[in-house]
Amino acid sequence: MDYIGDSLKSELKILYRVLDDIDIPANSFERSRNQYNAELLLNEISKISFDNTEKKIGLIDEDIYSEGYKYIFGEAENPGINIIVSTRRLNPEYYGQKYNQDVFFERVLKEILHELGHTYGLSHCPDRNCTMYFSNTLADTDYKKASYCERCQKLLKIYCS
Repeated sequence: MDYIGDSLKSELKILYRVLDDIDIPANSFERSRNQYNAELLLNEISKISFDNTEKKIGLIDEDIYSEGYKYIFGEAENPGINIIVSTRRLNPEYYGQKYNQDVFFERVLKEILHELGHTYGLSHCPDRNCTMYFSNTLADTDYKKASYCERCQKLLKIYCS
Protein backbone atom coordinates (compact mmCIF):
# COMPACT_ATOMS: atom_id res chain seq x y z
CA MET A 1 0.00 0.00 0.00
CA ASP A 2 3.03 2.30 -0.29
CA TYR A 3 1.64 3.45 -3.65
CA ILE A 4 -1.49 4.72 -1.95
CA GLY A 5 0.45 6.44 0.83
CA ASP A 6 2.83 8.11 -1.60
CA SER A 7 -0.10 9.26 -3.72
CA LEU A 8 -1.85 10.72 -0.68
CA LYS A 9 1.28 12.67 0.23
CA SER A 10 1.54 13.91 -3.35
CA GLU A 11 -2.11 14.91 -3.82
CA LEU A 12 -2.91 16.33 -0.38
CA LYS A 13 0.48 16.77 1.30
CA ILE A 14 -0.65 14.80 4.34
CA LEU A 15 1.34 12.49 6.54
CA TYR A 16 0.01 9.02 7.13
CA ARG A 17 0.73 6.14 9.43
CA VAL A 18 -0.06 2.46 8.85
CA LEU A 19 -1.60 0.92 11.94
CA ASP A 20 -2.15 -2.56 13.24
CA ASP A 21 -5.47 -4.25 12.64
CA ILE A 22 -8.26 -3.46 15.05
CA ASP A 23 -11.20 -5.63 16.00
CA ILE A 24 -14.37 -4.97 14.07
CA PRO A 25 -17.17 -4.36 16.55
CA ALA A 26 -19.70 -7.19 16.44
CA ASN A 27 -22.63 -4.76 16.70
CA SER A 28 -21.66 -3.17 13.36
CA PHE A 29 -22.60 -6.34 11.43
CA GLU A 30 -26.14 -6.37 10.04
CA ARG A 31 -26.97 -10.05 9.58
CA SER A 32 -30.03 -9.45 7.37
CA ARG A 33 -27.85 -7.55 4.86
CA ASN A 34 -24.64 -9.54 5.39
CA GLN A 35 -22.87 -6.15 5.59
CA TYR A 36 -21.27 -3.84 8.11
CA ASN A 37 -22.80 -0.51 9.07
CA ALA A 38 -20.36 2.23 8.00
CA GLU A 39 -21.62 4.70 10.60
CA LEU A 40 -20.85 2.29 13.43
CA LEU A 41 -17.42 1.59 11.95
CA LEU A 42 -16.70 5.33 11.76
CA ASN A 43 -17.71 5.61 15.40
CA GLU A 44 -15.20 2.88 16.29
CA ILE A 45 -12.42 4.66 14.38
CA SER A 46 -13.24 7.88 16.21
CA LYS A 47 -12.39 6.17 19.52
CA ILE A 48 -8.79 5.60 18.45
CA SER A 49 -6.45 8.46 19.26
CA PHE A 50 -3.01 9.27 17.88
CA ASP A 51 -0.61 12.10 18.43
CA ASN A 52 -0.20 14.53 15.52
CA THR A 53 -2.90 12.91 13.40
CA GLU A 54 -4.92 15.06 11.05
CA LYS A 55 -7.09 12.31 9.54
CA LYS A 56 -7.82 8.67 10.39
CA ILE A 57 -8.43 6.27 7.51
CA GLY A 58 -9.90 2.85 8.19
CA LEU A 59 -9.75 0.17 5.49
CA ILE A 60 -11.94 -2.89 5.74
CA ASP A 61 -12.15 -5.88 3.41
CA GLU A 62 -15.83 -6.36 4.18
CA ASP A 63 -18.94 -5.12 2.44
CA ILE A 64 -20.34 -1.94 4.03
CA TYR A 65 -23.55 0.01 3.77
CA SER A 66 -25.16 3.25 4.81
CA GLU A 67 -28.90 3.75 5.31
CA GLY A 68 -30.61 4.23 1.96
CA TYR A 69 -27.90 2.49 -0.08
CA LYS A 70 -27.52 -1.12 -1.16
CA TYR A 71 -23.76 -0.79 -0.59
CA ILE A 72 -21.12 1.94 -0.43
CA PHE A 73 -17.41 2.09 -1.17
CA GLY A 74 -16.73 4.42 1.74
CA GLU A 75 -18.00 7.00 4.17
CA ALA A 76 -16.53 9.96 6.01
CA GLU A 77 -17.42 12.69 8.42
CA ASN A 78 -18.17 15.90 6.52
CA PRO A 79 -16.32 17.82 7.76
CA GLY A 80 -14.34 15.72 10.17
CA ILE A 81 -11.44 13.41 10.77
CA ASN A 82 -12.62 9.81 10.34
CA ILE A 83 -12.92 7.78 7.15
CA ILE A 84 -13.89 4.19 6.39
CA VAL A 85 -13.28 2.63 2.95
CA SER A 86 -14.32 -0.88 1.99
CA THR A 87 -11.93 -2.65 -0.36
CA ARG A 88 -14.35 -5.54 -0.94
CA ARG A 89 -16.15 -4.26 -4.06
CA LEU A 90 -13.04 -2.46 -5.33
CA ASN A 91 -11.23 -5.77 -5.82
CA PRO A 92 -11.61 -7.27 -9.32
CA GLU A 93 -11.86 -10.73 -7.73
CA TYR A 94 -15.19 -9.73 -6.18
CA TYR A 95 -16.60 -9.75 -9.73
CA GLY A 96 -14.95 -13.04 -10.72
CA GLN A 97 -12.09 -11.29 -12.53
CA LYS A 98 -8.39 -11.96 -12.15
CA TYR A 99 -6.73 -9.92 -9.40
CA ASN A 100 -5.01 -6.83 -10.78
CA GLN A 101 -2.99 -4.94 -8.19
CA ASP A 102 -2.76 -1.75 -10.27
CA VAL A 103 -6.52 -1.58 -10.82
CA PHE A 104 -7.23 -2.45 -7.19
CA PHE A 105 -4.82 0.12 -5.73
CA GLU A 106 -6.06 2.84 -8.10
CA ARG A 107 -9.66 2.21 -7.03
CA VAL A 108 -8.74 2.26 -3.34
CA LEU A 109 -6.78 5.48 -3.81
CA LYS A 110 -9.69 7.18 -5.58
CA GLU A 111 -12.10 6.25 -2.81
CA ILE A 112 -9.72 7.36 -0.06
CA LEU A 113 -9.18 10.70 -1.82
CA HIS A 114 -12.95 11.04 -2.25
CA GLU A 115 -13.63 10.44 1.43
CA LEU A 116 -10.74 12.69 2.47
CA GLY A 117 -12.34 15.42 0.38
CA HIS A 118 -15.49 15.05 2.48
CA THR A 119 -13.50 15.39 5.71
CA TYR A 120 -12.29 18.74 4.43
CA GLY A 121 -15.86 19.82 3.72
CA LEU A 122 -16.14 19.05 0.02
CA SER A 123 -19.44 17.81 -1.36
CA HIS A 124 -19.95 15.72 -4.49
CA CYS A 125 -18.72 17.26 -7.72
CA PRO A 126 -20.60 17.26 -11.05
CA ASP A 127 -17.33 16.71 -12.98
CA ARG A 128 -17.18 12.97 -13.83
CA ASN A 129 -13.37 13.15 -13.95
CA CYS A 130 -13.02 14.55 -10.44
CA THR A 131 -12.36 12.21 -7.54
CA MET A 132 -15.23 13.96 -5.71
CA TYR A 133 -17.73 12.70 -8.29
CA PHE A 134 -20.24 10.38 -6.59
CA SER A 135 -19.49 6.76 -7.48
CA ASN A 136 -22.85 5.10 -7.80
CA THR A 137 -21.19 2.16 -9.55
CA LEU A 138 -17.70 0.74 -9.97
CA ALA A 139 -17.71 2.11 -13.53
CA ASP A 140 -17.97 5.61 -12.04
CA THR A 141 -14.94 4.92 -9.86
CA ASP A 142 -12.96 3.54 -12.79
CA TYR A 143 -13.85 6.53 -14.98
CA LYS A 144 -12.90 9.31 -12.58
CA LYS A 145 -9.33 10.33 -11.88
CA ALA A 146 -7.37 10.02 -8.65
CA SER A 147 -7.20 13.80 -8.39
CA TYR A 148 -9.40 16.78 -7.67
CA CYS A 149 -10.69 19.01 -10.43
CA GLU A 150 -9.63 22.66 -10.46
CA ARG A 151 -12.83 23.74 -8.67
CA CYS A 152 -12.38 21.19 -5.86
CA GLN A 153 -8.67 22.04 -5.53
CA LYS A 154 -9.60 25.68 -4.98
CA LEU A 155 -12.21 24.71 -2.41
CA LEU A 156 -9.69 22.49 -0.61
CA LYS A 157 -7.31 25.43 -0.36
CA ILE A 158 -10.09 27.55 1.15
CA TYR A 159 -11.24 24.84 3.59
CA CYS A 160 -7.70 23.91 4.61
CA SER A 161 -6.48 27.47 5.28
